[in-house]
Amino acid sequence: MMRAAILLGAIVSVLAATGCQSQAERLHAETLFHMENAIKLLEQTPANTEAAVANLDKYLTDNRLRLAETRAAAQALMAKMPADEREAFARRALDRSRPLRERAETLARTYPDPPRIMLKLQQFL
Repeated sequence: MMRAAILLGAIVSVLAATGCQSQAERLHAETLFHMENAIKLLEQTPANTEAAVANLDKYLTDNRLRLAETRAAAQALMAKMPADEREAFARRALDRSRPLRERAETLARTYPDPPRIMLKLQQFL
């Protein structure tokens, strides 16, 4: 009985947190999720540009629809926002993504062809 109450409390907390989160924040979280996965793929193939690009290409292919839907929804949502709200959200999103972007850039520099890796990573944003 105690476990059920704890589980129910956890579920309610998650639902409440998700309900309060704006659509823009959910879309940004989706982008961060994909960027984290790209970083994990880079970590699996240290210094092997060909393997890294192949893994990133496979991920992009496998998640093509999901990535495209997220981009389209984000663009439509941003277009509807008032300019001041859009700018404030963009600043928050940039701050939230900074650690991942820095980590990705650092990893890319460990490869023999960093620009090639960076071009591939841009497709995740």
